[in-house]
Amino acid sequence: MFLIGLGSFCFHATLVYEAQLLDELPMFYLVVTSAYILSNREKDVNVGEICFALAATLTGVLVLFEKDSFWGNLGRGVLTLGFTGCFIYIFYAACKMSGELKRMGIIELSDDVEGLFEISFWCFIASICFWILDIMVCDTLLSLPVYPQFHAVGWHLFSALGIWPLFLCFLVYEEAVKERRVWKVSFFGLRKLVK
Repeated sequence: MFLIGLGSFCFHATLVYEAQLLDELPMFYLVVTSAYILSNREKDVNVGEICFALAATLTGVLVLFEKDSFWGNLGRGVLTLGFTGCFIYIFYAACKMSGELKRMGIIELSDDVEGLFEISFWCFIASICFWILDIMVCDTLLSLPVYPQFHAVGWHLFSALGIWPLFLCFLVYEEAVKERRVWKVSFFGLRKLVK
């Protein structure tokens, strides 16, 4: 998380391509690591290994080639597809966890996880919409007397708000499966009900 903050600071302070890579690559490694952790639950799926190989190759391509070269553009496209693939897998895993909790008979916990997942999903949808809006109308926004910072406020704020409930979903699931504890879950954290 420190590297994400440092990279984001460097990029937004300088707005140079090398700093943009410092901003994006740690976030990419975070989603790759999350996909790996989740895929490790299902031994027949090797999504994590594929993602790490892709991430290492992609890092090399983005660092070694110019931004506007064929390889640089190809790397940017693969980065975008990699983010998308990992996010889809992470959301798929969260949905699957909720179903598994229901099959285990922990209905209340499953409902809590579904609620947290829904909050997380819509926060990420909002962050992506703000990011796309910022890109599409950047020139117009820059001409305003005060720049509304859709990227900074929309993307970073809603992404952070989306990560927290998703993290709680995974934490609750692991606790319920491994230790058979039942938790009361809300956006603000966990409270143990039964040990």
